[in-house]
Amino acid sequence: MKSLTWTLVAMVAMGGSAPSFSHSGAPASKMPGDVDRTMRPVQKSWGIAGNPDVVDRTISFSITERVQLTPESFDAAQGETLKIVLTNNGLLPHEFVIGTRQSFEEHMAMKARDPQRGHGEPYAAQVPAGESAEIIWTFNRSGIFNFACPLAGHFLPNSMGTINVSANK
Repeated sequence: MKSLTWTLVAMVAMGGSAPSFSHSGAPASKMPGDVDRTMRPVQKSWGIAGNPDVVDRTISFSITERVQLTPESFDAAQGETLKIVLTNNGLLPHEFVIGTRQSFEEHMAMKARDPQRGHGEPYAAQVPAGESAEIIWTFNRSGIFNFACPLAGHFLPNSMGTINVSANK
């Protein structure tokens, strides 16, 4: 009986300090909103994770409780890599997510099932009040895409911003 007790104690002790791993086998991100840059980038219809060493330009956003992101739209050229700097000037946490109307509907359904679930996607950032975050994104597909803060109570269909990505000429 003593050996079983010590085995259980050892298992519990080891379990509390065991590292967690992402799908790639690398250690997982420490914060729920952190991007796991060890994972291979996944192509989305609105682009792919960008290389932080190859940024074409920076766009800065201010996020507040007015259920509005400033600026409300921006243009990009196909193939352009942007650093999107997000500053939460509000009192509540906010999110910034790039996608399509369909991806926002899917995101809202996921958040309804699991409101505390964090992000690890490179096209999304959680921004605590008074803090900043950034997204590095390559718009390698042309089209009209969207961005929004899809937190419950923050997201309204008319509060979506627009990204106009022009095709290469």
